[in-house]
Amino acid sequence: MNENIRSLVEQAGHVSFDVFDTAVLRIVKEPADLFDLVEGWYRATVGPLTSRFRAVRVESERLARERAWTRSSRTEITLDDIYQCMEEGFGVAHETAVTLKDLEVAAELKGCTRNDEIYAIYRYCLDTMRPVLFVSDMYLPCEVVRQILHRCGYERFQYLFVSSALGATKASGSLYEHILKELGCHPQAILHIGDHDDSDVTMARRHGLATYRYEKCGERVRQLDHHRRHRLERCASLSEGEGCVEASIYVATVLRRLLVNGSIRHEGSDDPFWYEFGYISAGPLFFGFIGWLLARAVEDRVETLYFLSRDGQILKRVYDYVSPWVEHAPPSEYLYASRRALNVPAITELDERTLDFLVSGTSILRVTQFLERLGLDPSLFTGAVREAGFSGLDQRVRTGTDYVRLRTLFRSIADEIRHVAVGERSILLDYFRHVGILEKKRIGIVDIGWHGTLQNSISTLLSLSGRKAEIRGYYLGTFSPARAMCERGQEMAAYLCEYGEPESRHAMIKLCVELFEFLHLAPHGSVLRFARRNGHVAPVLEENDLEKPKMAKSCAVQRGALDFVKEFGAVWQQFRFLNMSPDLALQPLMEVLRDPTVTEAVRLGDLEHAEGFGNVYQQRYIAKPPGALTALINPRSLVDRYRQAFWKTGYMKRLRSFGGLVGD
Repeated sequence: MNENIRSLVEQAGHVSFDVFDTAVLRIVKEPADLFDLVEGWYRATVGPLTSRFRAVRVESERLARERAWTRSSRTEITLDDIYQCMEEGFGVAHETAVTLKDLEVAAELKGCTRNDEIYAIYRYCLDTMRPVLFVSDMYLPCEVVRQILHRCGYERFQYLFVSSALGATKASGSLYEHILKELGCHPQAILHIGDHDDSDVTMARRHGLATYRYEKCGERVRQLDHHRRHRLERCASLSEGEGCVEASIYVATVLRRLLVNGSIRHEGSDDPFWYEFGYISAGPLFFGFIGWLLARAVEDRVETLYFLSRDGQILKRVYDYVSPWVEHAPPSEYLYASRRALNVPAITELDERTLDFLVSGTSILRVTQFLERLGLDPSLFTGAVREAGFSGLDQRVRTGTDYVRLRTLFRSIADEIRHVAVGERSILLDYFRHVGILEKKRIGIVDIGWHGTLQNSISTLLSLSGRKAEIRGYYLGTFSPARAMCERGQEMAAYLCEYGEPESRHAMIKLCVELFEFLHLAPHGSVLRFARRNGHVAPVLEENDLEKPKMAKSCAVQRGALDFVKEFGAVWQQFRFLNMSPDLALQPLMEVLRDPTVTEAVRLGDLEHAEGFGNVYQQRYIAKPPGALTALINPRSLVDRYRQAFWKTGYMKRLRSFGGLVGD
């Protein structure tokens, strides 16, 4: 609470608060969006409607106001007036109208939330013994407005003046006349706080009241710096394109958090970028995916969901928060896993698919690194390396011919590779036994996805152990290579895209797969393998100090995302028919990937991504051009960095902006 409002309260004898858009905020972006919520609720609980409720409801209110003025010069109407016009003017059946009216009242009661800024002023009024009154131009019954205030924590006040009950409005000034007569005090003794220029400020002052105008979210957006203003304006425009109530609720949730209730929570830092990015872009993606996952897992009667590390850790946290709201939701477990830790123990023969995995990666590695990441001692294979056609262990594998030689090398040491696989398999199966996988008949695997190879490895390992289990994979997305796993009998489903379809969402992910993986980064190293320690099996985790700054940023992103999940989830608890569609869940992040601000391109582009598996990998920037001096001396470096960039759009955004050319 700022000093200006504190001083005004201390000078006042009474403090008056406007209700809607001041003391309480709706969960939707625009008041009329509530009618879409009512329609969705009706369709989900009662049945279909013959017309769009929103259009009929808006026109019924207009007609009711016109009738009230022309027939009796009334400046205010009631909810009953509106629904009477709906029946008479639009032929809505009485029973249907009654049900819709009841749902509208219920939606108002459930769909309003406290404005923490105004609540702090309200509490200060109580602490300083200032009498409080609430005033509203509203067609809802006075008792409904009272219940809304109570539900939002405003339980102690002396007066409540509602236009529908009194037939007088702030907009006309007649309600202020009624208040002054009721209180019997000097007008200047009343401080009125509200958001509307005319009814809360101009008319109140005209009747002698002191006023404090509460700034709306739209006005606050215009006062932000260019980057944050663009980010929130882009967010606010989302509901217009999507045209659904879920989009309206998303926008209202974001604006309420970032501009009103508590502003930014970015622990240990003055930088709000990562928290806001998580709240705006990652939160809806996580919530949408987990909502979809819950519905599928319950339908499939999965016994336990295993969330694979590292991408699955944040997903498990979201799941564990949301799942108690869903009946028959399966329990969850965090399963330490990685391509290296699962795929190597699953090797039984060096077929072409296994060789594809062993030579995989986009970074240019030395022969010795390919051997080390399998857990082999390179010094034992110098002869085999030369026989395969390499000059030595330190030769880099660059060309197609080099990769043919590498496959030849692996075939020549197949027995040694299988020996490593057998040894690691025994330990890994003990770990599976410890987490209960070997005892389950129907399990779910949850991961970010893409190719589904880890699910295939788990299935192979269970078969090798003599166990049979029905495994279903649930993924954020899968690409076309995952179809081969499906053809091998792996059951899998995906939220955003399955086997690369629809292409529109697949294309959005492919703009920068690495940023999707950054959102899911866990605060621990990748699993290298498993080892027995003091009679127990534990994962051996990579220790990489270079990833710690990246993990700190990812943690801030995930804090923001979890706050969004909690706040959007609170709405979902009240209206369980709401559905975060894949398109809506992806759209905020899609806007960043497709058309980033310079700030977004710089901050996200400066992240480094490790390419490889095991403890052998190379790090490259997501999208970072060379410094201006480097580019001037060596113009080709601009092209080289572009080819190396994971996020081409972000790279080009930086290249077009002098400020984006951040020197190395």
